[in-house]
Amino acid sequence: MVLCSFKEKRMPQLASRCLPRRPRSMARLRPGAAGLLGLCGALLSVPAGAADFWDLDWLVGTAGEPATVTLGVGGILRPDYEGARHMGVDPVPVIEIDKLFHGRLFLSTVDGVGVNLLSEGPLKLKAAVNYSGGRDSGDNDRLRGLDDIEGAAVVSAKLSYDLDPVTTTLDVTHRFGSDSGTQFVLGAAYGFSPIRDLKLSLGGRVSFADGRYQNAFFGVGDREAARATALGNPMTAYKAEGGFHDVGLKLSGTYSLSDSWLLSGAVGATLLVGDAADSPLTERKLQPTAYLGLAYRF
Repeated sequence: MVLCSFKEKRMPQLASRCLPRRPRSMARLRPGAAGLLGLCGALLSVPAGAADFWDLDWLVGTAGEPATVTLGVGGILRPDYEGARHMGVDPVPVIEIDKLFHGRLFLSTVDGVGVNLLSEGPLKLKAAVNYSGGRDSGDNDRLRGLDDIEGAAVVSAKLSYDLDPVTTTLDVTHRFGSDSGTQFVLGAAYGFSPIRDLKLSLGGRVSFADGRYQNAFFGVGDREAARATALGNPMTAYKAEGGFHDVGLKLSGTYSLSDSWLLSGAVGATLLVGDAADSPLTERKLQPTAYLGLAYRF
């Protein structure tokens, strides 16, 4: 289990969707994180005298096994915002609860809260709701004078087909709010295990975004350009159109230190293309990311 994915929103859309943009002000992430952690607390809290909590019928999985719970922490190295040159490290909580309600429901700090609509056979389909962080003008000097982008709710649907050892995916994510937009991600990954207890995955992706998403994160309005320039951040107005957004490659892995302890990591990079690459906000087209985390599986 690796938190860095291309879905993003920035774990998001390595978010990721690697987790999408990286606001330095962690307060902007607190509403979504607090709500998710609160829900996790409600699911994980065991009242006094409820020693058989994990044996309740609603926690039984599709194979007759109890729900799986994984908790941990990690760190992700990524750009300050999508297109930035400067990078920083953010802490990442690891919360994964799967196989709830006979395998229909899952809860994850990566994928959000969702349902498995198709889970039998090679073809799988799931849908989820999640939270995508925003972007502050104070996150990076290049953003000085620009409007802030608020965090927002996102809904996603993911269709995958397992050709073992290759898995192909189509991921559609829509962001709500004043800076709404839709992304489409086509991906493929090859899974292999070179040594015992080590599972690796090498994957690639190509993404598309509609005009609203592109312009929200890579466009610059006339008023913004004038204000940024007046503040010593020379900027020209720019309108980003929909189309190809980026291409990427990622190597991720999980090593089982024991039956319960897991060490996860990932390295990857995406290359911004099209209007995203030509934006005056893009300081570097190649966007590297790295992740390392430790988790305990109950």
